[in-house]
Amino acid sequence: MKIGLLLPLANILVWSVWTDLRSQACACDLWVAGWLIVVAVAEEIFFRGFLLLEFQEYTGWSRIKSSVSVSFLFAILHLCNLWSGTGLSYVLVQSFFAFGASVILCWIYCTQWGLISCMVIHGLVNLTSLLLEGKMTLTLTDVLIYVVTALICAYCGLKRLRNLEV
Repeated sequence: MKIGLLLPLANILVWSVWTDLRSQACACDLWVAGWLIVVAVAEEIFFRGFLLLEFQEYTGWSRIKSSVSVSFLFAILHLCNLWSGTGLSYVLVQSFFAFGASVILCWIYCTQWGLISCMVIHGLVNLTSLLLEGKMTLTLTDVLIYVVTALICAYCGLKRLRNLEV
């Protein structure tokens, strides 16, 4: 069994510990920021470093089809945030945004920028979630901004992936 297959289980365990610590009102924002970066590294290793390559190698799928599949699974993973007590509308928007961001990260991974670049960008995106932490209910404007951003990310990422295959 490959080590990459154990990463989703590790991610669930990490998320469980994270929610326990958060429920104990950990006030150290620096620690929280560090944690978000660690989660980004683990997710990138699994989704881009392992799963994307496995889809391409074992299914024979193109980069685009593999990237869309990985991005869909990445978005589904973010639905787990419902267990932390976050509102449904926020989690749905977050999952939709995660899909678009994942397509861009797949493109970044498939270029010469590689996995480290994905980890850094993903970590920075996670850090921005600290700004939204206190705002778990979104206005219609917020939802539209995130949906449009996700669509732009997905479109640009898919267009770039298509250019790589030519």
